[in-house]
Amino acid sequence: MDPEYIYSSSAKQKAKISVLVPCHNEGLNIKCFLNRLRSVLVACTEGYTILFIDDGSTDDTLSVLREVSLADTNVQYISFSRNFGHQSALRAGLDCLMNNMGDGVIMMDADLEHPPELIPEMLAWRRKGYDVVYTLRRESEELGTLKRFSSKYFYRLFSLLSGVHLEPGTADFRLISRAVVDALNSYSERDFFLRGIIADIGFAGKSINYTPGRRTGGVSSYSWRRMTGLAFAGITSFSIMPLRLSALIGIIISICCFIYGVYAVMMRIFSPEHVITGWASLLLGVYFLGGVQLLMIGIVGEYVGRVLFEVKKRPGYIVRESSLS
Repeated sequence: MDPEYIYSSSAKQKAKISVLVPCHNEGLNIKCFLNRLRSVLVACTEGYTILFIDDGSTDDTLSVLREVSLADTNVQYISFSRNFGHQSALRAGLDCLMNNMGDGVIMMDADLEHPPELIPEMLAWRRKGYDVVYTLRRESEELGTLKRFSSKYFYRLFSLLSGVHLEPGTADFRLISRAVVDALNSYSERDFFLRGIIADIGFAGKSINYTPGRRTGGVSSYSWRRMTGLAFAGITSFSIMPLRLSALIGIIISICCFIYGVYAVMMRIFSPEHVITGWASLLLGVYFLGGVQLLMIGIVGEYVGRVLFEVKKRPGYIVRESSLS
């Protein structure tokens, strides 16, 4: 923690803050999370609004949100008609708070892995002029080796391909100012990779390290399939480098094939006794080139598919129920 960071009830400058909380099947965690969050917000803000976004939960999450919103007017919720994904939930929250967000917005999950006790430090850095205060997750030994490896190298690959720098461990637990929210709301694409967009906007940012907390109940719904989809969305939303690499690989293979063709002709003319006629080399070449072509078509298809979804302009989310007036 910065030595200048001092947090006391007498010296703090309080602000009005909105908190966005996407949740999917978190019925067992919401009340515990809310108790911890409110105790922190009451102490360090002038006023607050907590907006839960129910991302198509199939447990009792919605009924719990109804209950807590009736008990506390500072707590509101919206509920999707189905599961649209974490990024869409954050987008919906920003849309709903466009005209009533306070002095900033905090984004965090309801699974208690994002510790609410970090909020006072976030607010302190915001008062020092940072428009974005984001968190970097410390990877614990309990996290699988494969997950730690994939997370680490995804950020490196993303930064290399897109030119937008993302620090390893960057999480969706962050505080952003009203100016950043206004900039985010000017983005209209359907594939909304928030970490990349915020980094690309370019406002002054400050990172804070944190250790993920433990959830009190339930299991994470962020499967490998969802994480892989988010990774593809992030890379293809910010970079056409895979398409350029496809063209480069095609050029390299063409050059190699041409050189091999020249070599084969020369061997047939000048040393025919060393030429072995057979199917092995032919089949190897056919299978290799066929695999490369399918790979390139798949990359092109990924981009074409995303263009298709953007052109259709279908809504990124559909709200089924809301407590907002």
